[in-house]
Amino acid sequence: MDNEYKVPEYLLKILARNLEYLVQHFEILKPRLHTYCFEAIKELVCKGALPKCSQNGSVATYLNFNSSCIQLNATCPGNFIRINGQNAKSLCLESGQNYQLNGCLKPAQTAINKQYCSPFMPQITYPSWLMTSISVQNKTVREIVLHYPTSNVSSHCIDQWVQITCNRIPFCSPDRKHLYVGVNKQQCQAAMACLPRGIAAAKSLAVDCNNFPDRNSASFVNGDHPISISESFNLLFICLLSLRLIWT
Repeated sequence: MDNEYKVPEYLLKILARNLEYLVQHFEILKPRLHTYCFEAIKELVCKGALPKCSQNGSVATYLNFNSSCIQLNATCPGNFIRINGQNAKSLCLESGQNYQLNGCLKPAQTAINKQYCSPFMPQITYPSWLMTSISVQNKTVREIVLHYPTSNVSSHCIDQWVQITCNRIPFCSPDRKHLYVGVNKQQCQAAMACLPRGIAAAKSLAVDCNNFPDRNSASFVNGDHPISISESFNLLFICLLSLRLIWT
């Protein structure tokens, strides 16, 4: 990535740990992979994880990595890599796509997961570039409910993680200038603390509780349900220099 490769702040924050882990452990996996598979995954991570902001910060565009997706499908094991809950097939759909960073859309579905999550508020909209995350969270809820009971996770802890998963995707403020999120840092920390050690270690690679606002911060109240405001994520977007992913 070049020195001017800037990315949306929110994506960089939530993916930083995941990407750092991949970089640190990728060389360990290299001998186990076909050379073409390794190179395809490397390009997929470098080009498919973080879109590049336009010069004025209004548009984010994923680079084109279609050739790597073709190579990956031909030479790599199935479901080998996941970034932010997305497998390679889902990530490949983003190749060459661009998004208006201040664009907000009403979701087609009525809830993240109809069985376990509360219905969306009537006027809720999500950033266009996060719409894919809604379907990812739906799948994550199902996986939590299915697999956590067999991994010695208490029912109370499962409920906490279901609620976090239902509410962790930031949505647009009414004026479309900020992102609100229905989870606070303390809720996340409590949920992380109730997990068995091994699961908590794996979960911490995907979820950084420090990325959620403190519960003592200002709240936007919809009825009786408090919604924490994440003021640091400006929807008229702050784009930051990305991590430089370098393999030798």
